[in-house]
Amino acid sequence: MPIALPLFVSLGLLITMSSLSIGLVVALPAETQLPIHFTLWGEPTTFASAAVALSLLPAAGALATLLFALGPKFNKGIAAIQGRYLAIWLATVFILAIAHGFIIRGALYALKAAIS
Repeated sequence: MPIALPLFVSLGLLITMSSLSIGLVVALPAETQLPIHFTLWGEPTTFASAAVALSLLPAAGALATLLFALGPKFNKGIAAIQGRYLAIWLATVFILAIAHGFIIRGALYALKAAIS
C-alpha cells in the first residue's frame, strides 16, 4: 500500500506545527495560560500552560501518524479499503492541524498582549 503521500503530508504538518509551537513557547512569558478547548461558538472553556497547550496537538499528530503508518503492517485487511484509509489518515491530521491553529491563534494574541 502506498503511504508515501500521506506520510509526507503528515510529517510536513508535524514539522510546521512543532516549529510554530517551539517558537511561541520560547517567546511567551512562562506563566502564560492558553485556551485548549472551545465551545461550538469558539469561546474558550479550558486553559493550560503555554508549553502544554502548544505541545498537545503536535504530539497527538505524531501518534496518529505513527499509528496510521504502521496500521497496514499489523492489519492486512486495510489494503482492501486503501482509499478510505488514506482519506481518514489525511482528514485526521488536517483536523489536528486546524485545531492547533486555534491554539496558535490564542498564543499569538497572548504574545501581542505581553508585548504591549
